[in-house]
Amino acid sequence: MSWSITMLSSLMCSLGLILHCGELLVQCVNMISEYAVGVG
Repeated sequence: MSWSITMLSSLMCSLGLILHCGELLVQCVNMISEYAVGVG
């Protein structure tokens, strides 16, 4: 039983990490595009 709980928690952690990385990536792309527009 505890094995499935561990698997579930690790899966949720991985999902949260992926979502967090996605948000950071979006912010980074927005910053780069703003910089490109400002320079161009």
